[in-house]
Amino acid sequence: MEDKLDGERATHAANLAVKIMSDLEMDGEDASVIFSIFAIGSSISAQMHEIKKERYLEACGGFYDETTEFLTDIGILGGEDE
Repeated sequence: MEDKLDGERATHAANLAVKIMSDLEMDGEDASVIFSIFAIGSSISAQMHEIKKERYLEACGGFYDETTEFLTDIGILGGEDE
């Protein structure tokens, strides 16, 4: 696995995640199930690709920290002046 995800692939991955989440919500899944699907899938993928726990948690933290800006940019969250 590559260390960094370039902007184009990160945007593609984020768009896929939002689409999958939206589809799951439309199918009636609740937030805890959706969270669990992504968390379990992410952990499985990290282990399958032999990503060390520290690197995995660092990457997860980075994505978490940037999520508000991303969701604001794509219109899911409102801006600060709303």
